[in-house]
Amino acid sequence: MSIFKNSLYVVVAGIVLFVAIFAGSSAGGIVESLRVQKIDYCANTSWLENQTLYGNCTNERVWQVCDDAPLNLSCQWFSENYTRTCTVGYKTVAKMDSVCHTTDVIADKIKFAVENYGCSTQEDGTNVIVVCDSKYDGNGDGVCQSGESCLKYVVNGNTYEKFEKNSRDDFVASDKSFFVEEASAEVLQ
Repeated sequence: MSIFKNSLYVVVAGIVLFVAIFAGSSAGGIVESLRVQKIDYCANTSWLENQTLYGNCTNERVWQVCDDAPLNLSCQWFSENYTRTCTVGYKTVAKMDSVCHTTDVIADKIKFAVENYGCSTQEDGTNVIVVCDSKYDGNGDGVCQSGESCLKYVVNGNTYEKFEKNSRDDFVASDKSFFVEEASAEVLQ
């Protein structure tokens, strides 16, 4: 009986893990929690890059030795070959990389278009707090500092409150110094 019970636990745990992975991948982004998702847009970029080719180069060093200074009538010439690493040419190499950026943040049932912002999220009791700073006049790291155009959304289910700040030290409902385009919000069904 205990083998059947342990097998049942393994099956249930596997199903829960599968559902969690599938839910995260079907959302198009990484599920940060059950209440917050970030949706990323990724694009492949390619470019050509010149790479230096190195090889061995042999050079000759020539010098003169005189034994009868200051007349220098018995001078002899010596030479020696030596090898060193050197540039022997260049080749063009195709490079490719995937560049991703977050386009949307979903908190509870509110979807915020945040392509021009860097955002961070945290859960505070029944609320999800989304803080975004502009990539245009801020560093886009999701941490709001003085002088950056910042938005703060306090989300609870399918309702939210919006706050903003730029030249202020605190968030308010409307900051007259806030001038960049706001992140749009959409209630999901």
